Amino acid sequence: EAAGALAFAAPADARMRSRLIQASSVTFVGFVDAVKLQFKASGAVEGTHAGRPTVTVPMPAELIRLQRRAAARVRPAATRGAVCRVPLGGSPGQHEALRVLDISTGGLAVLAYPERFEPVVGAEIDGCRLDLPGVGGTVVSLRVRHVGPLPTDERARCCGCEFVQMAPAVQAMLERYLEVTERAAGLCERRRLFLSGRPGVGVD
Repeated sequence: EAAGALAFAAPADARMRSRLIQASSVTFVGFVDAVKLQFKASGAVEGTHAGRPTVTVPMPAELIRLQRRAAARVRPAATRGAVCRVPLGGSPGQHEALRVLDISTGGLAVLAYPERFEPVVGAEIDGCRLDLPGVGGTVVSLRVRHVGPLPTDERARCCGCEFVQMAPAVQAMLERYLEVTERAAGLCERRRLFLSGRPGVGVD
């Protein structure tokens, strides 16, 4: 990105590059965290960067965002973050509070430290207390599906879990939390764009 423009690596095929440059309109499509992003641009210009061919287009005035609502992941803001309290085996009544990194109606990812709580892929954890700021708290069962390193903290693990047999009332509560969190994130983003003077972003 430079001076209100976006630069992309151009196709290696010269004929394809020529078609892009000569086209009256070009549609760009990409995916970020399983969310489809799409925009149209015109006035493509051929160039180079670090000795490689590029195609540069003006910054789009509108960006279309498409995702499956049923499984859209939301990253809670640090100031209103959700917390999942998992029971500690061998310590009746004791729970470890894990910060929720992202959450959807299908599952969540939490931040775990092995010295305090070591998740095992395939394990099912009952009696987890999920606290959703602004909405309430509920008890859920989780199944661990993935455990991986966290680039920003070598001691931590990112633990991805799916909800097991979620009751309709609990799912409704979760959907309300996702809606409130998405709305708050949208307002913050629009304020940031307004203050920075950048074009608005259309959300679908």
